[in-house]
Amino acid sequence: MIQKVLRVVPAQWLLFFAGFLLRVKEVRSRKDKESFHRLWAEVWLEVGYAYGGEPLPEVEEYYAQFDPFSTDLLLLFLWFPIGTMRLIWENEEVGLPVFRDFEVVKDWDKPVVELELLTLKPEWRGLAHLPSFILWREGYRRAKEAGCDIVAALDRRFFHLLKRLFPVHQIGKERFFQGSITHPVFLDLAEARRVLAKKNPLLLRFFDPMAAQRLIQEAG
Repeated sequence: MIQKVLRVVPAQWLLFFAGFLLRVKEVRSRKDKESFHRLWAEVWLEVGYAYGGEPLPEVEEYYAQFDPFSTDLLLLFLWFPIGTMRLIWENEEVGLPVFRDFEVVKDWDKPVVELELLTLKPEWRGLAHLPSFILWREGYRRAKEAGCDIVAALDRRFFHLLKRLFPVHQIGKERFFQGSITHPVFLDLAEARRVLAKKNPLLLRFFDPMAAQRLIQEAG
């Protein structure tokens, strides 16, 4: 688990590993767009997400409608793509997938961004979930900069992992979706910072070093 890694490995080595060997790159070029699409499509076919009721071309067509409102990210090991994440910004034209695919109870006022298409190559799914958390950290950082909170549709395993670490709120009934039991969730970033400052300051330092110092001092 990520908290065990944070306790055992010195913070400076984690930052070196995350900042040099593993890094997140925003997709801008045509080559990066092709790498992003190829990677998530291959992984989805492999794990069966694309056949949770829909063939891959229909899944690709579904997500293509969100392209104008999305920021796509590649996780690189050195210069090799190993993972993807998409941020879909709240909009009036097509909305967000989680609001379309689930019956959601919305009881917040701030704008939200949806974290979607989180994929990793199979050989990178261990490492105490560190690659996934590097992608989530980038999503957190960009959401915070934009003044947004986060919504997402998480498969059961990742949902239970995040729920042990963050104050993740389920905002609708889970259902079988795209190959797995999936939970619609909401994460209030200010609440997450307060909770982590008290319960898991090491994880807060990993996600938000600047906020960690201030909040940990206030909590202590």
